[in-house]
Amino acid sequence: MISLKSVCLVTKGVWCGKPPSINDEEQELTGVCFDTRNYYQEDIFIALTSDKGSANFHLPKLDGQPVKLIIIEQDVKRTHKGAYYLKVDNSMQALHLMARAVIDLFKGLVVAVTGSSGKTTFKHWLSCVLEKKYKVYASPKSYNNHIGVPISILNCALDADILILEMGTNSSGEILELVKMARPHISILLNVGMAHLGKFGSMPDVYLAKQEIFQFSREPKLAFIPADDSKIKTPKDSNVITFGEGSDLYDSKVIGLPVDGITKYEILIRDKKLNFSSSLIGEHVAHNLSGIISVSDKLEVRGSDMIKAIGKLANLPGRLQLVKAINGGWLIDDSYNANPNSVINLLNTIVKLDFSPKTLVLGDMAELGGQEELVVNFISERFPSGVDNLIIYGNFANILGKALLGKRPDLAINIIISKDQQSIHRHVKEFFSSDSLVAFKGSRVTKIENILRSYIDRDN
Repeated sequence: MISLKSVCLVTKGVWCGKPPSINDEEQELTGVCFDTRNYYQEDIFIALTSDKGSANFHLPKLDGQPVKLIIIEQDVKRTHKGAYYLKVDNSMQALHLMARAVIDLFKGLVVAVTGSSGKTTFKHWLSCVLEKKYKVYASPKSYNNHIGVPISILNCALDADILILEMGTNSSGEILELVKMARPHISILLNVGMAHLGKFGSMPDVYLAKQEIFQFSREPKLAFIPADDSKIKTPKDSNVITFGEGSDLYDSKVIGLPVDGITKYEILIRDKKLNFSSSLIGEHVAHNLSGIISVSDKLEVRGSDMIKAIGKLANLPGRLQLVKAINGGWLIDDSYNANPNSVINLLNTIVKLDFSPKTLVLGDMAELGGQEELVVNFISERFPSGVDNLIIYGNFANILGKALLGKRPDLAINIIISKDQQSIHRHVKEFFSSDSLVAFKGSRVTKIENILRSYIDRDN
């Protein structure tokens, strides 16, 4: 990937103690880690300094591990046997400089993905489809920020054909720095919604931040955008391809509602229709698959190979997973996170499923930043009929519940405002039956998944 000599030159670091020999400094190093809790025998460990202090405190945990290079900002009292130490002025800057150096060496295509929701799932699905033809490396988990993106670049094998990078943001300029580092050939804007609205202040600012994904692109400069969102400004110097509902080339729609857990979809590929079935649930699925197929088609993946790959796709943990409940009923685990758009997506999914009764357990939404009234109106106006019970927990959830009672009497929904997790358990049990569906949704801070786990049938 990168040699000891190259790391020293790129970062302008200084060797602490014995410098590498002429033979050692040309040695190629593979893999970079920044967290001792997740060390998997990478050659390089970088001790990042944060608000919590220097990572030097955790370096003794690497004892006995085969790490070859440790990058530090501050001197260490004792050294790790077998490792060289490189001291830099700024460890974060060093991480970014190393990533840029590797991007210069990488001969494959760089794909950048952003959006307000669904980025991680989309990235994973796209990788699974492209692997039918290419050697693909996709950033792990939700590695999408100023640490995750450079780490992903540095851990990509140089002989990969395609590198897929997820890019997230909660303030303007963040994606700009990431694309400046990665210089993608293909840029995908999945959607624009209200996630992190409180951080941005307004929806126009959210749009501007997401559209940074199209900056610093390289030929062929392919830009993929949703056809149904006119607020996205078309990048002037890119080759724009639209996908999703309303696209001339890659339209998408659901042609059969879920039956026995299987949904039928139809995606347009230029002048041909691609019909297939999938166990994936969620209103977003047709839209996301259209985006994946549009990218795969441009990269000349065969339609038959796409169908085979799509048939094996599954939702990631905590993201619209349909799981069996202990009572014989069903659960939807959508507990990974929550924003206004993803809540509406979940609701629209619930009402199309053939269960009774249908219950949503909704925890708080974070990072609204004074935009509670706007979000309440957004959800209230779009809240679909067909949900029998809404169990809500948390300050914002309580505001939403009271608003629905006042603004949407037409819903005929049973709204229960819970004060604690014990009362949630009590109410969930009231609606449990062999034909029931209970969905769980909330921001990470609510830890709504802790309640959900009590009802999962571990034997299925």
